[in-house]
Amino acid sequence: MLAHFSIWALDDPHLRDEMTTIRKLLDQEGIQFEMNRMSTTIEGSFKEITEIISACHKQLSESHKRLLVNITVDDDRA
Repeated sequence: MLAHFSIWALDDPHLRDEMTTIRKLLDQEGIQFEMNRMSTTIEGSFKEITEIISACHKQLSESHKRLLVNITVDDDRA
């Protein structure tokens, strides 16, 4: 299962430091991911995906008051 997600802090458009923190969090999880300037794609079970996106959200919500979170899940079992 693939998930494509992005988290934007509406109170601060510059997330360079936070993205470094998120990359470290994803590395520690040991899950396959691809990060670019607009979004991140991760691969895993639905439970893994939701837990990881939740952890990323929690990390950013500690320093920002308003976040916009977009998530698309490709559940291709064909």
